[in-house]
Amino acid sequence: MTDRITNLATYLNEPYTWSVDSLNKAACESCSEKKQAKEETSCCPECHFEFEEEEAVPFLSDKIKKKLLKEHKELEEKGFPEKEMLAHSKREVKWFEEAGVPCEILTRIKKDHEILLGKKINKGEGTQARTESFHVVELTSPKHKKQAIALETKVFQGPTPDTKHHRTFGIFEGDKLVAMTRVNTRPLDGWKKDSDYDKLKALAPEVGISATAVDPDYRGRGYATGMKAYLQGKYSRIMTGTGPKSHASMPRINERLGFRPVLTRGKRGQNTQYFWSDSSSRPNNITSKVKHSLIKLSNYLDSMGHIKAADEIDLLIYNASTQ
Repeated sequence: MTDRITNLATYLNEPYTWSVDSLNKAACESCSEKKQAKEETSCCPECHFEFEEEEAVPFLSDKIKKKLLKEHKELEEKGFPEKEMLAHSKREVKWFEEAGVPCEILTRIKKDHEILLGKKINKGEGTQARTESFHVVELTSPKHKKQAIALETKVFQGPTPDTKHHRTFGIFEGDKLVAMTRVNTRPLDGWKKDSDYDKLKALAPEVGISATAVDPDYRGRGYATGMKAYLQGKYSRIMTGTGPKSHASMPRINERLGFRPVLTRGKRGQNTQYFWSDSSSRPNNITSKVKHSLIKLSNYLDSMGHIKAADEIDLLIYNASTQ
């Protein structure tokens, strides 16, 4: 229950694409007896297509968008034949991944596919990361470590620092390493002479992400997000940072995964340290500001006639406030 409050609070206080209409879709009246609004999957192919067209299709190029919408229309007219739906689902996931559709939206789409098509699609062997279509593996052999250094040097256009006390993880496509991330198992060693050392020490990070690099030809597939999500399942307290050479998407990826800025330096916060812990991402209560925003949302939904959605939010507020 508290996780639902956390999600709603995130939507209200951080940049995120959402609307009252998307709440309506989740509570599709034609299928209300089959599922409740709180469930995070579509109840039927029609609702699934509506969700995709509202949340994921805007990320596509005009050419691919036109092609996908045409397939949606044809599949609906044919009554959603299973064989054609299966082929379509594989194509659209590839399009969404290449377009850089946010991880949470892509995960919802894949869950829909598994449920609506009897778990016959999107069942890649990789279960270690949030994105099911690839593996995140630790790079332990000298050959793979050399590949990681080469990729990091290529992306950041500079020498790789000392990797002592580091562990490296990556993603392969065939025999090619296309993404890597490196974690420092002694994350505070380099901060001991810094004036903010005590502040960071109090966070007690287990590891620090020293570098995350994705081959430019393989970007937009959720690899950076997937690797960091994998590390969140492996470690309980993680520190990471962004700097002048970081990809522009990295701050957004960090915040989407629950990392919060704890130290900012440089012009326009160019150098920022982020921190995540498995406990800090699930607060036990809500602040008065978030509660007030949720109450306003509930009142608005009620005024628009969305009684069930308003009642659910009211219940969430009550349960979180009484913990």
